[in-house]
Amino acid sequence: MPVEPIKRVSVVEQAISKIYDLILSQNLKENDKLPPERQLSEMLGISRNSLREAIRVLDMLGILRVDQGSGMVIDSSRVSDAHQASHLRPLAQPGKTL
Repeated sequence: MPVEPIKRVSVVEQAISKIYDLILSQNLKENDKLPPERQLSEMLGISRNSLREAIRVLDMLGILRVDQGSGMVIDSSRVSDAHQASHLRPLAQPGKTL
């Protein structure tokens, strides 16, 4: 009986997935804000450095943007509708190559 090896998932990949889930579960739309960095890192139980890396990836994917003084803002109208955003979900799943 073959056994699949355990896949290692980085903290950053997990954070990307959790942030994406938060966006969908809160039904956030374009220009809505995420909680401040300190609060979000505490919610996720990760360091602010790991959170910043996850935010960088989501920024590159066009899902978020960081506005100086305003915080993290939903950047994509694609996430306004969870049904439309479902095509992005595989990119935010842990273990998937970004």
